[in-house]
Amino acid sequence: VRVARAYQKWYPSLHLRYTATQNLLLRASISTSGARPSLGALVPNTTVSYLTDGSGLGRVAQNNPGLKPQFTRNYDFSAEYYLEPAGVLSAGAFRKDISNFISNSTVTIGDGPNNGFNGGYEDFDLTTTGNLGTAFAEGVELSYSQQLRNLPRPLNRMSVFANFTGLRTRGSYANGAGELANFVPRTYNIGLNFIWRRFESR
Repeated sequence: VRVARAYQKWYPSLHLRYTATQNLLLRASISTSGARPSLGALVPNTTVSYLTDGSGLGRVAQNNPGLKPQFTRNYDFSAEYYLEPAGVLSAGAFRKDISNFISNSTVTIGDGPNNGFNGGYEDFDLTTTGNLGTAFAEGVELSYSQQLRNLPRPLNRMSVFANFTGLRTRGSYANGAGELANFVPRTYNIGLNFIWRRFESR
C-alpha cells in the first residue's frame, strides 16, 4: 500500500501585556497551534490477532494514513501580583478549542464484500484512529510563591510555594461525547524550600 499526504498550516497568535500598577501585571493571548499524528500512526499497516480466551473471534488493528493534524485555538488570561520583598500571586483562566480531534475507536467488522476486508474478518473488533470531531479543555490556574526574607536568620533563606489547576474537558468520540482521556481534573502542589550555603532542601 502506498499513500502520499501533504499539508501546510499557518499558526497566527496575538499576545498582550498590560502593566496596571507597579505590582500588577495583566496578560491576555489568543493563539493557534497544531499537533500532528505520529509517523507510526500514519504508516498503512494492518495487524490481525486471533483470540483464544473466548472473549471474541479476534482483533484487527489498522493505522489510518489519512489522519489530519488536530488544530487548537487557545485563549489565555492571567493576572500577576508581585509581593515584597520577593514573591508573586497569580491567577489565570484558559480554554483550548480543538478541531479534527484525534481519537481511537473500536467497531465490529460487518459482513459482505464491502466491509473493508473483502468479506473477511466478520465480527472481529476493528481498532483504528481517526479525526472524530471537536473537543475542548478549559480551566483555572492559581499560584503563589514567596521568599521569607523578613524572618530571622537562618529562616530567611526559606521560600514557600503552592499552586492549583482545575480542568474540565469534553470531546467527541465514536460512542458519543465524554471527558478527554489522560487529563487530570484537579492538581494541587504545596511546598517549602530551604537554601543554606551549598545545601538545598525541598
